[in-house]
Amino acid sequence: PISYGTPLLSLNSRDNLLTYTEQFDNAAWTKAAATITSTSVVDPLGGSTAETIAIASGGRVVQAVSGVIANTNYTLSAWVKKSSIGGATAIRLTTNNTLAYNTGFSQKFTLTSEWVFISATGVITSGTSINNLFGSLDVAGNIDTDCIGNVDIWGAQLEVGSTAKPYQRVGAATDFDF
Repeated sequence: PISYGTPLLSLNSRDNLLTYTEQFDNAAWTKAAATITSTSVVDPLGGSTAETIAIASGGRVVQAVSGVIANTNYTLSAWVKKSSIGGATAIRLTTNNTLAYNTGFSQKFTLTSEWVFISATGVITSGTSINNLFGSLDVAGNIDTDCIGNVDIWGAQLEVGSTAKPYQRVGAATDFDF
């Protein structure tokens, strides 16, 4: 008899651990000292699904993800650009476990007037739930004043591994592109 096991590769897999990856105004994204000021910015693909985040001092847009594995590489990424309404000259991608600072990684990126894909990779040193934030805080919770102001953002992604894969849109947990 022939035995069939679990397939090695699912053609319907979801790699992006975030949800509402083009909808930062959704409740899945917690806003602290940050507001979504526009939800119809032209995105990198020519659509109108990018958004503008107004980041105040200490501001950030955060999504928590459960079920992560400590001491594992994760890559956080997005498309960003300097907003046409002015503001920030940089943005930080920062990830920490949900209980403490200095448990993840942070990287600062300079903004330009063109869409740029940015990604930061690092190890989450402890915990099983992490906060993924776009804003003005570094891994220790210090405020970076270069990151205060308006930023256009689109296509957030968090994935296991040390290399950013092609972007995967995710709405709700079961609503995603392949």
